[in-house]
Amino acid sequence: MADFYYKFGNTDSLTFYNGNKVMSVEDEHSSVYLLGFAHVCGETVRDFLKKILQDFHIGQIAEIKKHLLGQYLIILRKNDTLYLFSDFLQTRSIYYDKERKIASSSFQTLYGQYEKRKKNDYKAFEFLSMRHCLYPVWLGDSTLSDRIRRITAFEYLAIHLQSGEMTVGKLKFEINNRKIDSLQKLVSYSKKTLREAIRHPEYKDKKIYTTLTGGFDSRLVTSFVHEYYTDAHLRISSLTNTESLDFKIASEVAHILSSPLKVYETDPDKQTETYYRLTEGLSPKENRIMTSLYQCEKRGDVEFGGMFGTELYTILGYATCDELIQNYVTRSRQYTVADEEYYKRFESALRKEFEDIRSCYLLQVPNERDLMRIFQLIITGRFASRFVAALQLYGNSYDVCGTFPIIEAGLRIPYKYLGSKWSLGRYYLIPKILVNQINKKVSLAETCHFCPMAPLSLSTLASYVKGKFEQNRYYHKRLQTNCPPKELTLRTAHFSYSSDDWFEGFMQTYYDTSSSPKKQEIGLHNNCQDID
Repeated sequence: MADFYYKFGNTDSLTFYNGNKVMSVEDEHSSVYLLGFAHVCGETVRDFLKKILQDFHIGQIAEIKKHLLGQYLIILRKNDTLYLFSDFLQTRSIYYDKERKIASSSFQTLYGQYEKRKKNDYKAFEFLSMRHCLYPVWLGDSTLSDRIRRITAFEYLAIHLQSGEMTVGKLKFEINNRKIDSLQKLVSYSKKTLREAIRHPEYKDKKIYTTLTGGFDSRLVTSFVHEYYTDAHLRISSLTNTESLDFKIASEVAHILSSPLKVYETDPDKQTETYYRLTEGLSPKENRIMTSLYQCEKRGDVEFGGMFGTELYTILGYATCDELIQNYVTRSRQYTVADEEYYKRFESALRKEFEDIRSCYLLQVPNERDLMRIFQLIITGRFASRFVAALQLYGNSYDVCGTFPIIEAGLRIPYKYLGSKWSLGRYYLIPKILVNQINKKVSLAETCHFCPMAPLSLSTLASYVKGKFEQNRYYHKRLQTNCPPKELTLRTAHFSYSSDDWFEGFMQTYYDTSSSPKKQEIGLHNNCQDID
């Protein structure tokens, strides 16, 4: 579903819809529109937008993306040109077709206009392969349709209003990734940066929600939110009649914080097809758990999410970018059967991603591992795009760990303080220290990683050891009780892919027209309840 649509030649060439609240600032010769949610440290967003209009030039776009925090779209008109760009990680999408001179935040809005909806099978192969590497996404700026392109995180789109001509420009970002060796200074700096990005004085006494799961990311954000906002609440999504470890843990944290837990319950038998439409068939089936939340109109004034933390605060098990690329190609071969040319194209696409990252993200200190973390964050932003768009249909969702100040702070953490899931105490160390300092009781509560969100120490060692035994028992029980998933297969002239039904929405939307979801209005469901 789109937030905006542009078509050259229309009387009203730029249209906003789907009930979005669009912030606009205009003067005699220019205007700027903001869709989504944004925050600026130290001033209001409107004042920030006014300053942009006064002396805007292309060279400012990179700095705007760094200082305007949030997940949003910017459409700026200066004289006879429209400039379109998104937040720092390009979490909000911008698609365009140069030939037809159209653009939208929705892929389906453009794709659905073509009478002959020819698909690029390689891009389907790439999308499915990436599922087994990180997240299912298209690499680069190309999509399932050869005619439709997507603006990347280091690009902007310029449209000449008199001719409809579209051009794409590259951006460069300077990043201070110089490591802070002192643990005390590092924790202090990280805490200060997170507080500045999370604390919005204009919303201090407004109704605030944080999405809580059993993981580390949402616990980190929730701790910072609840130390500042006076009317902070918790929420979680669940599936009807389904037990959840996330729900069990979230309920415990809610009890510690003395905060009600609002539950948005999704009925998979009734709402799965709605989920596929909301996410345009580009999101895995398992994430349908969020559907009732997407459809609920009356929510908080700001809704804090917990995405991007894992990609920022942990490391991949690769020493070089080349090692990562080779591993991804190996995984693609493991899960697909394809023409050899497709594996070569997949490797080339990955190499192009890293070439662009090297040239557009200017690190103060060259570091292969930091480049890989930036790559992870960009891919996560592409994957999260449909979720964030669905959340922002009716709400002000804000994922703070996807903003530039927090990313830069994360890149300053020395690798001795980062770790993988197998490194026990070092895994997510800095966020664990932060949560432990802000609310010790919250940090000691169990997580879905089967350990507390507190640093490994003599006092927490027993919890870590106990967690390892509970983890083995939990997954053994799941293997015994879980029903075998339905298997799907996609075959084209050039590749074959079989897996569980995670890509059912993708198949129905783009390949299997005979079983495509029935058309229905996307209405509101009130499947939510409060748990005190």
